[in-house]
Amino acid sequence: MTSLITDKHRTVELFIENLLWGRVKAEFFKYFEHRPENEAQEYIEDMYVAISRWRRHKAGEDSDFIDEDDFNRETEKLYDAYIDARIDGMITGELIDEKHEATVRKLKREIEALQIKNKELEEEKVRLTTENITLANELKDRQHIIDSYEKASGYKKDD
Repeated sequence: MTSLITDKHRTVELFIENLLWGRVKAEFFKYFEHRPENEAQEYIEDMYVAISRWRRHKAGEDSDFIDEDDFNRETEKLYDAYIDARIDGMITGELIDEKHEATVRKLKREIEALQIKNKELEEEKVRLTTENITLANELKDRQHIIDSYEKASGYKKDD
């Protein structure tokens, strides 16, 4: 499992995915309400540019990063901005990893199917056990008949 503390690339990726899905909310104007309006607007525009560049690079689209180190610096910048904004309450919501969620949903479906199969097997076990008891009783009854016949006729088969 990926740690959001140690894997900055994955944290930034989840932040951007969940921001796009609407699972996290970025309310930067709240933080900048006692500052000049242009400061908040500049910050939001900087974040938009950084997120757009990062997303395009990860999607394999045209990237304006000079090299991977440049991309890593941008990742570090976005990670720090995310952490700061999260601590300051500008970003709220939950980071959900859709890949992990899909795996969990699949495993839950498999568990449900196995539980159904287990119940069917338990029912089959009960049916077979009941049938086995019935056959064992029938065998005993027939053995009693044979024993009675042998006793009445004086005939005893040698074993």
